[in-house]
Amino acid sequence: MTLEEVTFLISGGEIRPQITMPTSATILQLKQMINEKIRVPVSRQNLLYGNTKLLDWTPINRYNFGTFTELILAIDMYPDERVITVSVSSPAFDIGLRVNKVHKVIQVKQKLAEICAIDTESITLWYMSKKMQDEKPLYKYYITDGSQILFTRTGFST
Repeated sequence: MTLEEVTFLISGGEIRPQITMPTSATILQLKQMINEKIRVPVSRQNLLYGNTKLLDWTPINRYNFGTFTELILAIDMYPDERVITVSVSSPAFDIGLRVNKVHKVIQVKQKLAEICAIDTESITLWYMSKKMQDEKPLYKYYITDGSQILFTRTGFST
């Protein structure tokens, strides 16, 4: 029996999209779909299946994938692109912040706590509907220049 499509779970970061592709599509087309979902440029993506790096021009049906397959997404990060500007927003404000992608979420919370004069413990940050964990670096969430992070405050009613 020949598979007509494969559903991929893209792991490697905190955001783990699922993407279904026809087996006639190429790995490059899969990477383009990943870019649409999590805004990581195709040129920066490396997809791994076990110990195998997947090649852009190869059709999906060349690999021995099952109907549901997990791939690891590794991102090339260039040193000059580590400092980015993100938008942190809530219903009450929208703040532009310069951040380093290797910094942890807690460091962003600390900047916001200073700006807003509140405790870091009362701040929760969200990206792509995923609650961000204090100990994780921003790049684990595929944060890029221009990303929008949502801000909520616990113990505070609007």
